[in-house]
Amino acid sequence: MEMTTFQSIIIGVASGVLASLMLIACSQFFYKIFLPWYESITYKGIDISGEWSYDVDYVSGNKSNFFAKINQKAENISCTISETKTLKNNKTEARIFEYKGKIVDRFLTLTGRNSSKKNLGVYVFLLEVKGDGGRLEGYCSRYCLTDCIIKSDPVNWERK
Repeated sequence: MEMTTFQSIIIGVASGVLASLMLIACSQFFYKIFLPWYESITYKGIDISGEWSYDVDYVSGNKSNFFAKINQKAENISCTISETKTLKNNKTEARIFEYKGKIVDRFLTLTGRNSSKKNLGVYVFLLEVKGDGGRLEGYCSRYCLTDCIIKSDPVNWERK
């Protein structure tokens, strides 16, 4: 039994689609499973994963308490930071920020935005691991909602 040209084309296209799907699956496995696993066993730097906190009193009279839950996979950092702000009129506000960053040679860089699309909030951290790894000190650049300008403040995170 001889194949027609149409059958040959269908088999060729199906084989190409199947090969493409297998290649995509292999690349996803490599980048999402194998590479993070390999990096985690070869990573020699400090582990900063866990819970951290930081309190700040602003010149405006407002106060903020920050709580961070840091997840680390080798040098890649992801974290959620919640802020509880007490305004000078004793009204409180809560915001949650999602961050991504890297830690290289004890220096941590994080960039994040407010997780709510209805509120503005941008923060950028450059921190250094201090002492025995229980402190992160450095600076935070942020958009100040009160003054509508970008400000930079010193920060001192403590491990919980």
